[in-house]
Amino acid sequence: MLAQEYRLTTKDVRYIQKQKNIVWTQHFGFLWIRQYPNRKFHQCSLYIAADTVKKSVRRHQLKRKLLVQLEQGLKSSEKSVSQFYKIFIFLNKKNVSPTLLSGQHKHRTQAIDMITQSFTQEWSVARKKLGIL
Repeated sequence: MLAQEYRLTTKDVRYIQKQKNIVWTQHFGFLWIRQYPNRKFHQCSLYIAADTVKKSVRRHQLKRKLLVQLEQGLKSSEKSVSQFYKIFIFLNKKNVSPTLLSGQHKHRTQAIDMITQSFTQEWSVARKKLGIL
């Protein structure tokens, strides 16, 4: 879980959604705005819709794995970046079927691992587009 100062507030998320700066990848969408000049860190939030993943336990498992990947990526890039961002990440409903995460236990864990692996690849693409290397 991200620390409180690294998470976005509801007010931030609504403002980011109005700005509509978006980077689409296969499984995820990345909404972003530039961070305030006095803050020298990134702020992020991750949203997985209930209509995409029905069970809250599965949403939580997926979100926790994705947040670990996100935190590692942001911490490694903070020292070398001059511009910081507020980033809101969400699951692309068109390319992730709800039945993918609702199957048997073995298939669910494979689906969560597959989405986590694709997140690491897609996060690197989004970072290049945003200038976060």
